Amino acid sequence: MNLKPSIKYGIPVAILFFIVMGDQILPEPLKSASYNTRTAIVNYVGRTVFKPRQVNLNEGREQQLEDLENGQPSQ
Repeated sequence: MNLKPSIKYGIPVAILFFIVMGDQILPEPLKSASYNTRTAIVNYVGRTVFKPRQVNLNEGREQQLEDLENGQPSQ
């Protein structure tokens, strides 16, 4: 498909501008929409790329309790 360069490159640049700089330059209804869009994208990427590790903070204590229940001395 042969699109005009202004459409081919203009629309992605406009979308990128809306996401990156919209909340600093655009008037209020679009300002909050730009901010919310960027925040949603950052949260989505953060959840998918940087998956949080779930650390069991009580793991050592649970092992000690199991040792006590089994009658084994703890370290």
